[in-house]
Order: sequence, then structure tokens, then C-alpha cells
Amino acid sequence: MYHPVFYTILSEKIIHIVTVSLKYSFIIAGVTTTIRNNTLQLLEQYRNHKISYCDALSVAMIKEQQIHKIFAFDYHFETMGVEIVRL
Repeated sequence: MYHPVFYTILSEKIIHIVTVSLKYSFIIAGVTTTIRNNTLQLLEQYRNHKISYCDALSVAMIKEQQIHKIFAFDYHFETMGVEIVRL
């Protein structure tokens, strides 16, 4: 079990990240046929890694939008070549 101080520090970091992120505009991207096909290719390519459809779809969209770094706790993103920023 984590110590309460850990949660406080983590919460402060997350609040800072969200606050900084809100200064920038957001893009709401739709799921296209190309993204769906890329998702299926990722699932096939990483079939031995137990990648979920949701994670593969996220990576397909990340690559489509040319996003280079993400905040995540899931190691599957690194497996699929996405750089994770650790909190």
C-alpha cells in the first residue's frame, strides 16, 4: 500500500500537468477506416504481447496525429513504440 505522501505528490504533479495542458488547444479526432486498419495491423504485429484493442487504437491515433510523447502507466504503449513520460 502506498503512503499518503506519495498520493499527495502524485496529485500535485497531475494537477500541474493538467493545468499546463489546458493552455493548449485540443483536437478531437475521429476514428477513420485507415486508423481502424492500422489498429488491426498493430494487433497482428504485437499478437504475442496481449495488447488490447483500446491500446492498439490509441497508438494508431497517436501515430496518425504524430504525437511523440504521452502520459501513461501502461507499458504496452512503449512496446508499440510510443515514448511514455513518467510521473
